[in-house]
Parts: sequence; structure tokens; C-alpha cells
Amino acid sequence: MGVLGVLLGVLGALAVRWVAPRSDFTRLRRTFTFAWVVFVLVKLAGWCLVMPLLSWGEAADAVPALTRVDAWLVLLFAALLWAARSVPDVAWPRAVAIAASITALYSSTLLLLPA
Repeated sequence: MGVLGVLLGVLGALAVRWVAPRSDFTRLRRTFTFAWVVFVLVKLAGWCLVMPLLSWGEAADAVPALTRVDAWLVLLFAALLWAARSVPDVAWPRAVAIAASITALYSSTLLLLPA
């Protein structure tokens, strides 16, 4: 999961750097990696704390849930949108496009994983 976070951070930094060339690459990479960490921690907390209370799942399903395409991808999109909007030179439409493209790439990669 850590390698995937770093890859997502680099991909996000490259996408924003293409739109806003004057941005600091290291800061962008850290911002997108932080957005990934927030997504992972919130999804794990949701699966461990909220889902058992609602009788929709068990805490043991938390880690395998990270490799499934589900409704939690909206949270990844929101975290990546926040990361893209944190750059001063990126407008809303470009930030939405960056977050949507990275989320689509992540979800299509999950679909290619063996079950």
C-alpha cells in the first residue's frame, strides 16, 4: 500500500506539474501522497468502526476492502480534488479532471487485479 501511495503521489504531481509548470514537484508529491494516506486511513476506520455497527461487514474485511472497487472511491476523488486545489495555479475544472483521471486509473487498476 505504501508503494501505491508513492506512485499515486508521483502521478498526481506529474499531472499538476503539466498544468501548472511553476509548481514545486516535491511539495506536490507529498500533498498527493498525504491525500492517499487520508483515503486509506478513513476507509480502514470506516470498515473497522462503522460497518460492524451497521451490520454491513466485519472488521476483518477492512484490509481486503482496500483492493475492491466500491463506493469509497468517492472519498479518494474528494481527497485528490483537495490535493489538486491546494495548488494556487490550478483552477476547479483542471483539478476535477486531475482527480477524476487518477481515480479512474486507480479503479481500473483494481479491476485488473486477480480476485
